[in-house]
Amino acid sequence: MTGSPSTPTPPAGPAADRAARLEALLGDPREPDNPHARAALLRADESGELPAATESLLGAVSLAAELVPRALGGRLDGLDGLAAVLRPLGRRHFGLGWTRGVAPFAAAAAVWADGTEAQRAATAQLLLGGGRIASLARVPATGAAAVRGGLRARPAAGGFVLSGHGPAVPEADRAEALLAYARTGGSASPRSHSALLLDVRRLPAERLRRGPRTAAPHGRFARVELDACPVPRSQLVGEVGRCAALPGVGTAAPALPEARLLADRYAWLLAAAACVAVRQEHAGRSWPGEPAWAVVALGRIGRRLALDVPPPGARTVEAVVAELLRRHRRFRSFDLYGLRLAGEGAAYGRR
Repeated sequence: MTGSPSTPTPPAGPAADRAARLEALLGDPREPDNPHARAALLRADESGELPAATESLLGAVSLAAELVPRALGGRLDGLDGLAAVLRPLGRRHFGLGWTRGVAPFAAAAAVWADGTEAQRAATAQLLLGGGRIASLARVPATGAAAVRGGLRARPAAGGFVLSGHGPAVPEADRAEALLAYARTGGSASPRSHSALLLDVRRLPAERLRRGPRTAAPHGRFARVELDACPVPRSQLVGEVGRCAALPGVGTAAPALPEARLLADRYAWLLAAAACVAVRQEHAGRSWPGEPAWAVVALGRIGRRLALDVPPPGARTVEAVVAELLRRHRRFRSFDLYGLRLAGEGAAYGRR
């Protein structure tokens, strides 16, 4: 391992190694003098800002490279690796994990999937150079929580004219790129929205207004408003009408008991499928490939789905408890990765 918390270097190697490197750089979250400890992060929350020292560290280790596919110069090989690297950050501060990891990846992923070669290269260059990208997506809501407004892109010579505003989103006040989901079709059309990749630095300043910024424990949020802003057609991501419309303002369907029940059952089915996939992927290689934890997890999921699932056997439960105790004594995380956590407990074991 090279470098130290005061002179961090970008991590290399497999995702598990990079996650361990970030965990070590962030240090013991209980240490009072650690600028990335819980106390420092709580002080930042109280002031409505993201912790500056930790943001600086993430820039020094090029965390944004985790969001960029390896073919474009980054370190992204798959979502499992990205999740592993973001977990040390999320364990300490949800806002940092969201604003510096999940949210920008959600915006960039649309470019990786549907963007042109030039769009992908420009987005990769922006992120690898320390820039930011934010997503302007209309959030479905109902009742008093409904989000009014939205973005509308009208066809114009050479592209579109974009007007409107969206909800407050992370990093919108300082992002150099914005992925805007705008209405380009009629309200009854199933292909009513399109994605536009906006380079803020090239937009007319008088047509773009950002703010006011909202201080929140989960990061910096701000709204973006555009007033008849010209957007070249080259900034269209994919085809016109590529994006489906979200439920409209005032639509009650997402709040209906039937819809909530269906969403809940669907989530549990996805969780069951994930358990099976993890067990198969790691079979014969590591603890996640052992059957005990999968039996316990799938049994619990089955009971949540009102299935008649017998309880796991005593030996199965004992095997899971033994693994949890082993990790606790060796100060390792209880997730799939078994990452050694920073702090005094790291001295409990060496394996």
